[in-house]
Amino acid sequence: MRLLILVVGPNFRNLIDILFVLNHKCFNNSLQKLKLSAASHVLQKIPIWWRWYYWVCPTAWSLYGLVTSQVGDKTNTILVPGSISLSVKAYLREEFDYEYGFLGVVVVALVAFVTLFLFVFAYGIKVLNFQKR
Repeated sequence: MRLLILVVGPNFRNLIDILFVLNHKCFNNSLQKLKLSAASHVLQKIPIWWRWYYWVCPTAWSLYGLVTSQVGDKTNTILVPGSISLSVKAYLREEFDYEYGFLGVVVVALVAFVTLFLFVFAYGIKVLNFQKR
């Protein structure tokens, strides 16, 4: 994914790189601390529709549903480096803002995406004809 972004352009690549670091901050704390001083400045320049893009992205909803349904209700404590020990449920709520109770909304959103794509595909097959002779 990051290789594809390198082709698009340097300005877009820098913005996506910072967003990539923000999304994966739990995996590499040292890199995250290095880029976060610049990230707040960059996030102010991001258009508002990019910030709302998360809510219309089927991949984000799928990831939310997978993580929440598998480990969202676990109360086992984990030790997070540089932090106190938390339960898995509290960690997901604090770091990613994932709520186990929101799982029903995730299911409805994913069914809505499938239905929307189904109707767009059916409409495209019926109406669009690229076989010009």
